[in-house]
Amino acid sequence: MRIFPILGWMLFPGKAAVSVRGPQGGSVAVQCRYRTGYERYHKFWCREGALEGGGLFCSNGHIVETDGSEAEVTRDRVSIRDNHTQRVFTVTLEHLTRADAGTYHCGVERTGLDLRDTVEVTVSPGKSWRRSSRERGTAGHCCEPWETKDPGNRKHNKKEHLACV
Repeated sequence: MRIFPILGWMLFPGKAAVSVRGPQGGSVAVQCRYRTGYERYHKFWCREGALEGGGLFCSNGHIVETDGSEAEVTRDRVSIRDNHTQRVFTVTLEHLTRADAGTYHCGVERTGLDLRDTVEVTVSPGKSWRRSSRERGTAGHCCEPWETKDPGNRKHNKKEHLACV
């Protein structure tokens, strides 16, 4: 099984949305970093709701959520695993469908407002993708764009860049 874009960033209020793209039938993984002190808090992944508040709410609750431990939790095609030492949790969406495209939240559950960031998931029509040799980098820096098997189809949109771990 191939996992495609891996995104990483710190959870900061007011941060711009990050985008991740994967092919239909493929998988994507999103790495969400958090600050010291939140290691034992519940981490979650949810789809953005249509309630008032500028997307601060999840529709139909959390898709998947940790219990504060490092144990992997899987629900249908989505899994989440926390790494307390690295202060990062990874959400993996497998067997992507067009219906998976949309806005999600990656967050830390706490009293009051949860810490969360917005992730835009785009599902492209079943193209074959491969990793670039320059995939790894520093969070926030743009990495080499993903390549399709069609060399004339290399595109890079700054709004859809990879923030690497």
